[in-house]
Amino acid sequence: PTDEPEPDEPDAPDAGPAGSDATAVQDGGTFVAGDFLQGSVDTGGTWQATMTVEDDAMVVIDALTEDGQPDLTLELQDADGTTVTSLDDRHFGLTPLVGGSSLDPYVALWLEAGDYTLIIGTWMDAGQGDFELYTAPVRMIEAGHEEEITLEEDQYIGRGLNIEEAGEYTITATAENQDTAIALFDADGSDYVVEDPWESEAELTQDLEEGRYMVVIAEPTGIPDTFTFTVEGP
Repeated sequence: PTDEPEPDEPDAPDAGPAGSDATAVQDGGTFVAGDFLQGSVDTGGTWQATMTVEDDAMVVIDALTEDGQPDLTLELQDADGTTVTSLDDRHFGLTPLVGGSSLDPYVALWLEAGDYTLIIGTWMDAGQGDFELYTAPVRMIEAGHEEEITLEEDQYIGRGLNIEEAGEYTITATAENQDTAIALFDADGSDYVVEDPWESEAELTQDLEEGRYMVVIAEPTGIPDTFTFTVEGP
C-alpha cells in the first residue's frame, strides 16, 4: 500500500513495478553471519542489510531463488564501503554440490570480524521477486584432517582449510554407497575448482599457497550417504 498524499501535493503512484522508484532499496536490517533471511527486490532496486561477522571466519553466503528468477547479483562491502566481492552466478559446475540455480550467487570467503553491507540486486536491473539468504561461518581444518560424516538429502560438507605451508595438497573423499564430488574455493571466493568424477571416490590435488580455502564435499545428485574425507600435504 502507498502512503496517503500530503495536502496540496499530487497523489502518489500506485504500488508495483510501473510506479516503483528505479533506485528503491529494501532495508533488510541487521543480522549475524549464521542467520537465515528472506527478502525481495523490485525492478531496478536492491535489498541491503548489515551482516555482522562475530569472529574471523570462512563464511558462506548463498542467495537462492525459485528456478533462478529473478537473476540475482550479490555485492559485499566492508565498513568503509569498499567492495570485498561482487558476483552474479554460481555456474553449472557448482550446482551439483551446493544446489540452487546456476543463476543464483554463491560465495565462500575469509572475512575478518566486523560489520559488512550485503547488497542483493538483479542482473541489468531487470526482474523482481523473492529470495532466501543462507549465511554460515564454517569449521576450520588443517592438513592431516580426517573426518567421517553422514549427509541427509541435498546436504553438503563445508570446511575452511587453513594452509600454513605452501606446497602440494590432496583432498580425497569417498562415499559409502553413492558418488562423491569435491570443490575448493580460494580465500577471497573469486575462484574455485571442481572434481566430479561420478564415482564413489574423488581426489583433488592442487598446489596451494599459504592461506585459507573452502572445501566442499557432496553427493552430486543430493542422495543421502556417509562420506569419509582426508586432507594430505607436505
